[in-house]
Amino acid sequence: MLNSNLAIEENKQAYAKTHLVVRCCTGSAVGNTPIDNSSRGSDKSVPNSRAVPNMRRRWLGKKLAEFRKHAELSQERVVALLGGTWDEARFSRVENGKRTISVDDVERLIGIYGIEDAEVVQMLLALARDAHKLGNWWNLYGDAVLPSSYQEYLWVETDAHELRANAPKIIPGLLQTPDYARVVIAATAVDSTQEDIDARAQIRKARQAVLAYRPDRPPLRLWAIIHESALRVTSASHPNLMRDQIDHLLEMADRPSITIQILPDTAESNPGMVNGFEIARFPGLLPNVVNVEHFSGGVIMEGERDVTMYETAFDLTVAAALPATESKVRLQQIKNGSR
Repeated sequence: MLNSNLAIEENKQAYAKTHLVVRCCTGSAVGNTPIDNSSRGSDKSVPNSRAVPNMRRRWLGKKLAEFRKHAELSQERVVALLGGTWDEARFSRVENGKRTISVDDVERLIGIYGIEDAEVVQMLLALARDAHKLGNWWNLYGDAVLPSSYQEYLWVETDAHELRANAPKIIPGLLQTPDYARVVIAATAVDSTQEDIDARAQIRKARQAVLAYRPDRPPLRLWAIIHESALRVTSASHPNLMRDQIDHLLEMADRPSITIQILPDTAESNPGMVNGFEIARFPGLLPNVVNVEHFSGGVIMEGERDVTMYETAFDLTVAAALPATESKVRLQQIKNGSR
């Protein structure tokens, strides 16, 4: 419990430092609370701020289209009821997730569509507000360090209430020690400068704060399956790399919000052998998504069929892995050099 409390305090301090650094460098108060741009109009930006990834706009547009069809209204009819500067082309772009819509107009649509469920109303208004927010603590870094797909994944990781990770080759980023992270990043960032590598290592460390502290919600719950082969990596330049990494995993596994399972080399064949992926689960009515990893980053999949397929794959991999308690024993055995 003492170690857990110390970790939470350290992450609070790390969060505060990140918040301060970004405030100084961008002139914006960010941290885990993005800049609210709702008063600036639907598609405008602010200096030194990168546009929010399209996920929230896609979710909002999709939900608005579903409720419009349920109300048996055409786009033409809705545009006529909205009036003002609305036209079918603009409204179509909103439903396709290519344009934001003001909170006031979403409130009007809620009335037009006859939506009365309080939870649904809250979700739609929250998505409308979020669609106007720009930037976050990672706003400090340039596009060379943070491609758009990575930015979108950071939004997912920040907003999710639970993350389920399958890691066949590399320890999940949220569980990596600084030394391990730097070695992995340097080995895989084949077209990056040393400055970019340093920045990505800083980002990876900053991401881990969500496991112990978030100012507006509980810490992120993490369920990670780590394949045994990923724990037997050796490094001539860092002889204690994996010993330190395994010590860190053992410490993290003691946290009540973190579950770590080891998939032994002797496990039955399972879907988790194919590639790494993360399933992000969101609170309320928001849909779950999957991030499928590849060499240069990842692809976020939002389709219900895709998400269901990966959830099934994760469940089958969990069944093939050691239970959490036995996994701690196996980690200690691997650290001590036994097979």
